[in-house]
Amino acid sequence: MMQSRKRKASSAGEVDAARTINANSDDADIHEDDENSNTPPTAPIDQSYSLLPPSKSKLSSKSHFVISIYTRHVESILAGTKTYEFRKYPLPARDMWIYETAPVSAIRYYAVIAAPCRPGEIPEDQLHIERNRQFNDGLSGTSVPDKASKKPRKEVNWYAHRILEVWKLKEAMSLKALVEKGWIGGAPQKYAWLDIAKISDVKAELSRVEIPT
Repeated sequence: MMQSRKRKASSAGEVDAARTINANSDDADIHEDDENSNTPPTAPIDQSYSLLPPSKSKLSSKSHFVISIYTRHVESILAGTKTYEFRKYPLPARDMWIYETAPVSAIRYYAVIAAPCRPGEIPEDQLHIERNRQFNDGLSGTSVPDKASKKPRKEVNWYAHRILEVWKLKEAMSLKALVEKGWIGGAPQKYAWLDIAKISDVKAELSRVEIPT
């Protein structure tokens, strides 16, 4: 009986963690966040990693990271209807491993992304997608609870990363496997750096996904 209760508690904890990990993505779900992102950023954007050719990334101590994305957004990426990843903070590198939230709770895809752009900088040929137009107009954001008024407020997404390539893992890696193999300590809250020594074998077996244009 005690073991059964522990298993249920562990499962519930995993689901709860997975529900909160995508707090800063381009999703309309309400989430809690202490930062107010409605002040436009003024720091210059680091364009360095956008100059490398896609899928030719050089492994370094901080070149690959994992980030959480809802499965419905992953499906939109694969369908070609989501061509940018929107965040209120710039993503740190070009090599992005996608952790899908519950019920998938696994990494199935890896993506190569471009350096970030800001509202108004997405090119004309990408504005047929509504979310891209919204970002350019400064309307892309997420609803968060305001601790003072206890009412939702919208926080603006100030950064958009073009998704250049998508690759599929030979076998999906569940959250349990990711923790056991030492990739991550748990479902990432924002993003987490990956140990290149542990991902090199998996990266060598990726297969390219053709995205409709």
